[in-house]
Amino acid sequence: ILVKAGVYSTGTGKTKANGLDNRVQFDNGGYVRMIGLDGAENTFIVGAADPDAKDDPEKRGCGPNAVRCITVLTGGVIQGFTLTGGHSDYGEVDGETSIKVCGGMGTSTASEKPSGRTFFVDCIISNNVAYRGAMGYGGTYLRCYFADNHTIRNDGGLKGGVAANCIFTGNYNPGGTLRDGTAAYNCTVVENDTVGGVAFGRGDIYNSICRSAHAHPDPVTNIKGTIVDGVAQTSGEDTLLADPCFRDAENGDFRIASVSPAVGFGDPCAGDWWKFAGCDFYGDRYRFVGGKVISGAIQELVPSVRL
Repeated sequence: ILVKAGVYSTGTGKTKANGLDNRVQFDNGGYVRMIGLDGAENTFIVGAADPDAKDDPEKRGCGPNAVRCITVLTGGVIQGFTLTGGHSDYGEVDGETSIKVCGGMGTSTASEKPSGRTFFVDCIISNNVAYRGAMGYGGTYLRCYFADNHTIRNDGGLKGGVAANCIFTGNYNPGGTLRDGTAAYNCTVVENDTVGGVAFGRGDIYNSICRSAHAHPDPVTNIKGTIVDGVAQTSGEDTLLADPCFRDAENGDFRIASVSPAVGFGDPCAGDWWKFAGCDFYGDRYRFVGGKVISGAIQELVPSVRL
């Protein structure tokens, strides 16, 4: 399915599995590929708040009449879209992990445990709100930018998915940015407002850059080749507490200096890293320094000198 540039903010449908309202949905079986021809900067899928809850400071627009951006239950590839304004239902519905209250943008791969068969590639996922997991529930995310998403409950932002070469910034997730077994490969996870720290609940972090003012209250299962900055506590092998030397993080420039400790710190043998090692966030090839890779989502280095 090829989609031209535009703002898609009308029309809804309910998934058969759980009655979710979505702007776009695939739930009838069969693998699907949907591509925004002009990229995420020009192609928007816009969800909606529940009209009865949009002014409620606690629900923040979540409720039974809210609309998520997209739900994919069949598996496939969604590439080149901005998914924004999605909202979930509110409250404990069918148990804590029900996708009915997870993922304001509805990136689910199954009605129960996510399978990861759905790939979101080159997408911007921003300004979504959910009771749990505002960034998404399940799925695999490649070269995606997550910003300004809000999770209401004491839960994580991305639940049970896989993220590779992604940037997470400006998100509010009380239970951790990455949650419940989420695996992150060469990601940059910085400037997020989260009491739970970067990861909570048996997640894996490989060859990434993580900055948080809070500890990992529930240590991640594996953390390797990763630079941590401002994290009060971490666990795992092959990690370094250091300033990653971003070019201008306050203004969203997460390139690192050529003298950054992240250069040549990543472990090319970490987890399933090799499956996602084709290119970085900008599509540039990976660089090896002394047999190791550059940690973080961006391989481009800013020329600098060490004083």
